[in-house]
Order: sequence, then structure tokens, then C-alpha cells
Amino acid sequence: MRHTLNRIGHIDISVQSTRIGARRVDGHVPPLLHHLRKNMSELLDAVEKHGTLAAKLIVALGIGITWGYCAFIINFFPTGLTLADSLVFIFIALGFGLLYFYWLLFGFLGVYFAHDFTKSSKKMDKAFAVFMCFVFIGCLIIVALLMHDFSPLAAPVFSGALLFLSIIYWKPDAAGATIEQIRQRARMRVATFITALILPIAVAVPVMGLIIGSTFGFIGIAQKDVSLALSEENQKVVSDVAKEFDISVYGCLKSGSQTNIVHHFNILWHGLGERSLVEILAYNGKDWSPKARIELDRSGLKVLKASNKEASFSTCHTLNSDALFDTYEDEVSTSGKQQLITFSSETKQKLEKDHLHILSAKIIGYTDRTPVMKSGDSNAALSLRRAESVHAELESLFIGVPAVPVKSTGQGSLFPKSNCPRNLGSVELKECLAADRRVEIELQLQMKSSSARAQPSTASKSGAWYDAILCKVGFQTCVDKTTPAAVLPATNPPN
Repeated sequence: MRHTLNRIGHIDISVQSTRIGARRVDGHVPPLLHHLRKNMSELLDAVEKHGTLAAKLIVALGIGITWGYCAFIINFFPTGLTLADSLVFIFIALGFGLLYFYWLLFGFLGVYFAHDFTKSSKKMDKAFAVFMCFVFIGCLIIVALLMHDFSPLAAPVFSGALLFLSIIYWKPDAAGATIEQIRQRARMRVATFITALILPIAVAVPVMGLIIGSTFGFIGIAQKDVSLALSEENQKVVSDVAKEFDISVYGCLKSGSQTNIVHHFNILWHGLGERSLVEILAYNGKDWSPKARIELDRSGLKVLKASNKEASFSTCHTLNSDALFDTYEDEVSTSGKQQLITFSSETKQKLEKDHLHILSAKIIGYTDRTPVMKSGDSNAALSLRRAESVHAELESLFIGVPAVPVKSTGQGSLFPKSNCPRNLGSVELKECLAADRRVEIELQLQMKSSSARAQPSTASKSGAWYDAILCKVGFQTCVDKTTPAAVLPATNPPN
């Protein structure tokens, strides 16, 4: 019995001890949870506080980069910007930061592995450090060679050395250092770190221009060698500027609309504000280079980028029938023949200059809405005969170009360009309908193959490798040997 009571007492004591222990454990849980809640609350408050500041700093950085791009690179001030554009500034800042970070990272890693080489004792570790240092420093050397400038190499390497010093190699404070000494060393460390981040911006200006330009290219504000769909107003501006600078602008007016498709333009600013800035490109014997900058109305400009760079393109030229034919005649007049000879000669010179050749051609005749007074004849038949007569006069344009199909068609009074009221007198009506009496020549063009071009000089061959690299990374316009260049002769813009 006594033994049984002892066992019961032992169990009771154990249970009580367990309960006391549970209460002790339970007593420790609330402070722990309270501590976690407090830490999480402080963390969220810090994120909210510093996150708002970081967002403002990112927007400010984007605005600063945009200002630098507009002021120092393209010399253009956009108008009509709104508060909604702040989102774009964030993308600009992030894109710039990413490219800038990678550039500095290469310098930092190059210095890191160079230091690792001096500290390693094993041959394998030394070999690995040498290889990695060669990779990162070698990339910076290639960039410097491509740009023919030493700063793209020196700036990130020096910045990387300062970053390595402030992040990794900075010695801890001495045991007996005073609070003032500790603060002073902390300020020196922060100053070294900030100097490492800012120094390349001031030293390597050409690289900064490339990084900023690439940033705007990534988000589509700036694009290279694209086609444009222009409104009638913008097309007139482009044609006038091209005529002033003697530049061939290739393209066509789309039937049934007032949209003109032109090619080989650089976009320097588009998508933000009321105005866009573009560059007209011209072939200089080696590649397509900028010749003139134009401000255009953004609402009348759409950017087109062909996925197939080997595709051909069309260029159109409009001839007024009144200058080629007498009334109701289908034989080219003497003055009209001279005009066609001039057109053929100028077109061949432009195509030869721009290394283009003709794949095919269409010659389309049109008349006005006035019915042909000759019995058994029609506007459609007259327009076809006129197209065939122009084809006969332009045979010299296609000489030397094998297998060029030329199609002559007549559209009669279809697709009129005029909008003349019917209550005009006969003389006024004839003058008003003059734009409808025309012959349109549409040439399908393509860049000549490399074998048809002049052989490059030794100097050009030696620089071809880095030009190709610049092209691939987007630092310069790529020269596609079969890339089409869309052209509208500047002397006669499409109607």
C-alpha cells in the first residue's frame, strides 16, 4: 500500500512539475512573439519610410538622366511632358543603373581576382584568379579598343579598386580607438565608396553617352534604322528638309490614305511629349549615317521595324500626266520625253550611290473623272496606254538589270487625289482635277549583294571586327548587306 501511495505521489509531483514547466514555457512565449511583432513592425516602417525615399530618388535619377540625354546628347527639349511620364523615368533609371552596375562590376571583379592572385599560394587558385581577372579586365579592354579611348578601361578599374578597398579590404577599427576616430574612419569609408560610384561618370564621358543611349533604346524612346509612317504634314516637312540637304528619302504613299511610309531613320526621341526628334540617314559608301535632324509632330508619326531585314521595299514617284501628254493623247510629248530622260538619269544615279538595285517595277496610269470624248475609248484604256508609253520611254532605266519584270496597268479614274466640287467651270475644274491625271512609278528595291560592291580597303578590313561587335551590342547602326533602304526621291515627294 505504501509503495502504491509513493508511486501516486511521484506521479502527482511529476504532473505538477510538468505543469509548472509548461507555465514557464508559456511565460516565455508572449515576450518572444511580442519581440517578433515589434521587429516586423519596425522593419515594415523602415521599408515604408526608405522605400518612399528610394522611389523618389529613382524618379529623380531618371529625370536627371533624361535631362543629360536631352541636353548633351541630342540637344532637344521635349514639350508636353506630364506627371504620368514619371513611370517612364523609373524605367530609365533602372535601365541606366543596370548597365552602369555591370560596367563597374567588371572593374571590381577584375581587381578582386587580381588581389586574390597575389594572396593565393596554390597553383590552381592562382590560375583560376588569373583566368577570371583576364575575363573581366579583357572585356573592359575590348570596350576601350572599340571606342578608341583609354577611359572606358581606366575608370571602372580605378572605381573597382576603391570599391574593393571600401567593401573588402577596409581594416577594422583599432581596439583603443575613440568614438571620434571611429566616426572619422566611417566617414572616410563612405566617401571612398561614393567616390568609386561617381568617378566613372566624370571620367568616362563617352561610355556614359553609350550607356544612356542604350538605356533609351531599351525602352523604345530611341531606335536605330527604322521605318516611319508619316502624316501628310510630317511628310511635307521631311521632304522639304531632304530637298534642302540633297538627301534621298525612299518610300511610298499608301493608297486610299494620307500615310507615307519612309525608311532609314534614327529615332532620337519619341513617345514622350508632343514632339519627336528623328534623323535622316544617307548611305556614305560604307554604312547609313545621320545627315539631318528633324522635329516632327508625335501624333503624326508611327515607328515601323521590319523583322525581316532581307526583305525588299517599295519607292514611288508620281509624274503629272499634263507634263507628259497632250489632252486625250497617249503618246509622250517632246517635253514629256525630256522629263522622263531626266527622271531616269537621276534615279539611276541615286540607286548607284546608295548601292540599290531594282527587283521589279510597276507603272500605273490614272485619269481624272472627266469621261473620254472619243468614241470606243474609256478612261481605263487611256490610262493603260499612257502607262505603256511611259514604260517604253523608261527602258534605259532597266538596262543592265537582268530579269526585271515591269508591269504596266491602268486604273482610269479610280483613287482620285483631288476633291473638286462639281459646280466649277470647265477651266477651273480641269485645273482642280490635275492631280488625278498622273502616272505613278513604283520600284521594288533591294540592297546590292556584297560581291557587287567595291572591295573595302585594308584599313576598313582591319576595323571590321570591332564595327561588327558595336553593331551587335547596339552601339552603332548595323550594315546589312541585303538591308532595304526605302526611298522617295527628295525632288518629288509623293502626292
